[in-house]
Amino acid sequence: MARESLEADGAHAYFMVFPDNSPRNKNNGGYEFQFREVSSGDSAAIYPEDYTTEPPIFPVNYPNTWVRLQRDKDEFHAWYSTDGVEWIIMLQHD
Repeated sequence: MARESLEADGAHAYFMVFPDNSPRNKNNGGYEFQFREVSSGDSAAIYPEDYTTEPPIFPVNYPNTWVRLQRDKDEFHAWYSTDGVEWIIMLQHD
């Protein structure tokens, strides 16, 4: 998670992983990117365009699961890996 401040409603980017690929929200994989662009604003999430595909577009292989959130100025990149060596980019968000 990257936060603008420690305030509870502060702007943030958050990349998380669930323990399995059970469908939740509009996501059929185990990874989810959430963000709040401005303090006191609404939080939102970015989901795959087609969240009904099987197998999932971004499948989790728990416990072999790593996540990486990278910030480059005002742009965030979310990466995931099943071995901690090879990384697959999930998204770029600015």
